Amino acid sequence: MCNFPKATKEHIKCRKISEINRDLFRRDILNSDLLHCLSEDPSNLAETLNHVLCELLDKHAPEQCIPVFTRPSAPWFNDVREAKRKRRRAERKLMKSHLEIDRQLYEQQCNSYNQLLMKSKSHYLSSKIEQSNTKQLFQFVNKLTAPTSNQAVADSESDQQLADDFEQFFLKKVQGIVSSLGGSPLPTDVVSPCNSSFIDFDPVSEDAVRKTILESPTTLLKECINELVPFITKLVNQSLTTGIVPKAFKTFHVRPILKKPSLDRNEPKNDRPIANLLVLH
Repeated sequence: MCNFPKATKEHIKCRKISEINRDLFRRDILNSDLLHCLSEDPSNLAETLNHVLCELLDKHAPEQCIPVFTRPSAPWFNDVREAKRKRRRAERKLMKSHLEIDRQLYEQQCNSYNQLLMKSKSHYLSSKIEQSNTKQLFQFVNKLTAPTSNQAVADSESDQQLADDFEQFFLKKVQGIVSSLGGSPLPTDVVSPCNSSFIDFDPVSEDAVRKTILESPTTLLKECINELVPFITKLVNQSLTTGIVPKAFKTFHVRPILKKPSLDRNEPKNDRPIANLLVLH
């Protein structure tokens, strides 16, 4: 018997942004510390912006933990959904009547469903193999036969210990690269020096900031653009004037990703660090 892959249950954290009352959200922005912040330091401005927006999100769309069900991809199952519905209807009818004729009809629907599912899966896999080149064929066969592990990070006593181990590994790696370049001779074929000079950046206007925000995929920010543009423009201009990137925008969440599923996850050198920078939503 060939069954549809079982779903696995996990919990994720999310916010119901679509249910936020936009008028109340904009009103709270106007009553927040954003309009009364007198600091000229870009880091303080960014911290104030993040603090205010996080507080408002917690108020209007508190973070929730909800269950979600995921299951392995089974493209061949699309052609047999109706057969599965018929099997379920026959099963419910049998459970209600307990008649011999309904039992026979249920068994007939089970056999029909299983045969159709096997045929659909076989047709899908055959078509996939026929349409693949040599490289795609090896990747496809490896995906079908090689078991995948749900755990993608190394074993560790705690998350803190794991983070410290990754930090030490990549710190030593960078220090090793710097050390290897320390005694390198300077290049002799240097191009002629540039006589131009760069003094400062031109300040950006609210219209330029507004245009940039409207072109970005930030729905909630777009809908509150009139209330936020003056403060964001001030933040950008202070950063350009002082030459300081706010500390909040230099902090990122690093997620180690295995370079290949077959590699040992307990070896830090087998991981590729992916850094997710802070963005304005």
